[in-house]
Amino acid sequence: MNSLITGQIQTVIENLYLVETSFCGSPSLESDIQRVRQSINLVKGVDLVIKQPTGRFPAGERSTTLDTNIHQTREAVAVLETIADMPTLKQWCARVSTVMGRATQRVIEDHRTAVGRQIQGLYVIVDPEATKGRSVIEVSEAALKGGANVLQLRNKSGASAEFLKTAKMLKMICDDYQRLFICNDDPTVAKLSNASGLHIGQEDLSVADVRQILRCGQLVGRSNNSLHEVLASVQHGVDYVAVGAVFATQTVGKGNRRAIGIVGVEQAKATVSKPVVAIGGINLENAAQVVRAGADAVSVISAVTMKDDVQSAASKLSDVINNA
Repeated sequence: MNSLITGQIQTVIENLYLVETSFCGSPSLESDIQRVRQSINLVKGVDLVIKQPTGRFPAGERSTTLDTNIHQTREAVAVLETIADMPTLKQWCARVSTVMGRATQRVIEDHRTAVGRQIQGLYVIVDPEATKGRSVIEVSEAALKGGANVLQLRNKSGASAEFLKTAKMLKMICDDYQRLFICNDDPTVAKLSNASGLHIGQEDLSVADVRQILRCGQLVGRSNNSLHEVLASVQHGVDYVAVGAVFATQTVGKGNRRAIGIVGVEQAKATVSKPVVAIGGINLENAAQVVRAGADAVSVISAVTMKDDVQSAASKLSDVINNA
């Protein structure tokens, strides 16, 4: 066996070991990685003294290091598949690729779960039709200064090019404030702007379809008007559920949406483990009871974006939500 093949096998083994230790809380995946790592000793023609790194990932470095180890494993396997002429070694490479595929999917799911936990507090939707003639950028930054934790850009009538331009600007602003930026409806704009995620409605593209377009780690949230829709959304793999309208509202054409009331929020929270975003007719006077009903986040439009002092409106509403 030439030194190039030996070196690539060693690279795979070392990185497999590090990937394995990172999944010590996932017995099934950890044991599968261990088995495929150790099975190299059964490959005909391979006789290595395998060096195994020691230790585990330092706190806070797991995700970045794990991504690197998985990537290095895949690269080394790709080289081996090209240069190795032993059928048993090629079979081993195929097994490694399969288990690394599972590890990659787990990393993506863990990332989305971590980001999804940030769906909390004041969630402001900014729509050009609901800014009292002011620019979306101006209103958005004022909302963020006032304490909005999540910002969603909604634009049902604007041109795609302008939507994308605005989305990219808002993503940069949200990054500066270390807040989440969500695009509404358009998965291509969400992808190109590198948004934290995409929000879709019941009549938009399916969750599975938008996942095919989005980047791997981007969130998908979905609007729901009943517990049945909430359960279906979770089954389809959303990262958070929006429920509403909680109260009757006429904002941006939502007057035909049935009000589910506080009970609807309570039912959703009691039924699913995903973050619950309450939306529809929520304002300074009723936001506290929505939070006490279990909403992780409170989503508003006119209660913030149509106010003369957007920053002050966001600040007051954020205080009510956080105190509740």
